[in-house]
Amino acid sequence: MILGILPPEGFGRAQEFSPGKSDRCHYWSKYSRGESGVHRKNADDYVPFYHIFSRADDAESFLVFRRQKPICRAKWGFRANTKVSCRDQQRFEMSKISIMWPKLPPAERIAPYLKAIDSSRIYSNFGPLVLSFEERLAAHFGVREEMIGTVANATQGLTLALAALDVRPGTLCVLPAWTFVASVHAAVSAGLTPYFVDVDPKMWALDPDKMDDMIACAPAPVGAIMPVAPFGRPIDVAAWDHYRARTGIPVVIDAAAGFDSAVPGHTPLVVSLHATKIIGVGEGGFVLTTDEAVIRGVRARANFGFLGARASIAASTNAKLSEYHAAVGHASLDEWADARAEWITVAAAYKKLLPESSRIQYQAGFGAEWIASTCVLSFPGSDTRKIACALSDAGIETRRWWGEGAHLHPSSAEFPRNALPVTETLVKSTLSIPFYRDLGLAHVKLVTDTIRAAMAT
Repeated sequence: MILGILPPEGFGRAQEFSPGKSDRCHYWSKYSRGESGVHRKNADDYVPFYHIFSRADDAESFLVFRRQKPICRAKWGFRANTKVSCRDQQRFEMSKISIMWPKLPPAERIAPYLKAIDSSRIYSNFGPLVLSFEERLAAHFGVREEMIGTVANATQGLTLALAALDVRPGTLCVLPAWTFVASVHAAVSAGLTPYFVDVDPKMWALDPDKMDDMIACAPAPVGAIMPVAPFGRPIDVAAWDHYRARTGIPVVIDAAAGFDSAVPGHTPLVVSLHATKIIGVGEGGFVLTTDEAVIRGVRARANFGFLGARASIAASTNAKLSEYHAAVGHASLDEWADARAEWITVAAAYKKLLPESSRIQYQAGFGAEWIASTCVLSFPGSDTRKIACALSDAGIETRRWWGEGAHLHPSSAEFPRNALPVTETLVKSTLSIPFYRDLGLAHVKLVTDTIRAAMAT
């Protein structure tokens, strides 16, 4: 029984969303305990999909029904008798197999750390659990604890790392269009203007060897560069260390999904600890760099500018990780070896049932050299919209995590950009499929069988 989930806003009564003659949709039907009937038309075309209880006493609950035929149009605010885009279809459907299902440590693993908080009565401000969590992270990456700085989330971590490198406000920040929009927001928050450039077609990331040419085309002075590790894939930190040393341009790497692939270097990497990542605390992140001065700058700017004294040394914010998030972080590290093995097992199942070919490709090294919480496939030469629709009709959720590219969001559309042919190709040719730690083999097989069938037609 799932509590606290209500029907979509505005759909409080059955007659408001029962399908009409031309409607083909998922819909909610209200009933009371003891009733055997459900108000719907064309009943034989619909099957129960989810049973969601809105009250603990089961006095009021909802059934979700799924039409057994392909879905074309519904009463979710659209006009009848016209086709709905696959993206809208995915947005409004509930799926049998979700794109992801985060799994943080269970309560019994976290409980000992919560008791430690009760004992210390320290809840924030770099308390003992946060400091010990940073020590464990440092040990994991083989660096000193002075080279790790936790933050409230990775977006703020990027902003603070840029600020700690003394970037010049008003200058450009070179970053890939092929990224999540959080990268853009972080640069803007640091006082920079994003400048979108294209990625290498094999790495899906910025190429430091081509950066001089890209900067030469920039419409204004460049004050920083933000490479992005795409969906957790390893990035050449040593190459960026060399570039930073040669040019003097500040570089901060957005490695939000890169916990398993992060390699310490002089160039700061920012890793997310969001619940959706491969290791999470709910909300959080950390900055990793061998440049201890950057970590001191991040720590001060995450704490109102305070660093060992009650004098604020720089324009700052409040971006500290709480003791409660650190408690979850400790528990996550406790189970990391087992969790990683589970992720690897699911990746191996996909690669066995859907082997790589000239038409289906995984990111290089995925599931063998490194792992992340998303499985992004590339379908060179194929129509991923057709594949996504086939999966959706089978009750399988898909996602284009980075949409049409970070440069096309309303909030970023006015920022300067270079030509982006590779990004435009990746938008059309990539698709993320369901991937989570306890995804069963039967579901993996359903996903892979559906993909093969869609590609065969």
